[in-house]
Amino acid sequence: MDRQPVLEGERLLLRPLRDGDWPAFHAAGGDPAVWAIHPLSNRWEEPVLRAFFEDALAQGGALAVIDKASGQVVGSSRFQGHDPAASEVEIG
Repeated sequence: MDRQPVLEGERLLLRPLRDGDWPAFHAAGGDPAVWAIHPLSNRWEEPVLRAFFEDALAQGGALAVIDKASGQVVGSSRFQGHDPAASEVEIG
């Protein structure tokens, strides 16, 4: 399984997350409203968000979600917990 594919639809492009994505990632995820109902509701705080970003890079499987109309990073996702024997993967 390729955990860092390039996926493209009509409106969105998903591509492997890169270190240089941090400013756009922070802009997209630095709003408290984004995390209001998330179990880690303080993830919008820069040190917490930075740790999340760094972990995503280190673990692999992280994707930047790009709005094709604007070219802006609007989110992220990642594949984790891949178990080939059970044909399972967690998508977050």
